[in-house]
Amino acid sequence: IDRYGPLRAIIDRMRDAAVGGTTSIEHEFESIVSEAADNLTVRRQLAGARFYLHDGIEDSTLTYARAANGVTNYHVLVDRINAALASRPDSVTYVTFNYDRLLEQAIKDTLRRPFRVLEDYVRNDRPAVIKLHGSVGWTQVCLGLRTKVDRTDQVSFEWLMDRIDDIRLSVDEYRLRPWDQVDPGEEVGFPAITVPTERKTANNFTLPPAHLAVLRQRIPQVLQVLVVGWRGHEEHFWELWDSCHPPRDMRVVVVDKDEASAIEVSRHLLAVNLSAHIEPVPVAGFTSYIAAGGLPGLVLG
Repeated sequence: IDRYGPLRAIIDRMRDAAVGGTTSIEHEFESIVSEAADNLTVRRQLAGARFYLHDGIEDSTLTYARAANGVTNYHVLVDRINAALASRPDSVTYVTFNYDRLLEQAIKDTLRRPFRVLEDYVRNDRPAVIKLHGSVGWTQVCLGLRTKVDRTDQVSFEWLMDRIDDIRLSVDEYRLRPWDQVDPGEEVGFPAITVPTERKTANNFTLPPAHLAVLRQRIPQVLQVLVVGWRGHEEHFWELWDSCHPPRDMRVVVVDKDEASAIEVSRHLLAVNLSAHIEPVPVAGFTSYIAAGGLPGLVLG
């Protein structure tokens, strides 16, 4: 909060929603996005919230990694999937709405596949990683807003807020480096993450078009799906999914915080016609699923 002053004017709204108020955080963000359309002050507040989300996710992830020596459930899952499908790494697609880089780190550590450029997320010699709502490691480019070539500009949040009226985010230009690493004369950028709102459309996907194209190509070939901690209520995702004509006989395994929640999610996925073969797992959470030897397509008895 101390880093992003404009956020202070709306922080009470967000806190009330977070602790069980009459509205949700997504509802509050929906209102703020609407108010920001023709109000520079609110646009700065919304920008502050976006930078806050970026730093909150990045800082907490780094703190966790230091405490756990970088070990996550993703490492085990990536290793098991690779062992089962090592001859076809391109047959695996990870789809996530998370902003953090835990999955990328697991793939780098386990498969020796680093992410040096954005194209590495969708190369054919490795699993594809599709981050539909962006990543704390990406920058979304601002069209036409550049730093001076004489290096006199020091890009900061305050620098950007002084130019908020000139900021227009590109829908297809991204960089794989932090937003504040800008070369002289280069276009500046914002953290490439989607602000969580209630009514999302395809415009709320925050990723390079080439990544989205790979997902569209792979959806019709899906045979097995592992759902971990996802409620399945993103309507803009279902519009994308249905438009790609996925098979209806795929096997879907659902893992959630407990068996009751997994059953609830499974019922929702059946209602939206994901597949006719959806199986809730009788364990409590991702860690229990991993500990019990879980793998996509396998049901724990």
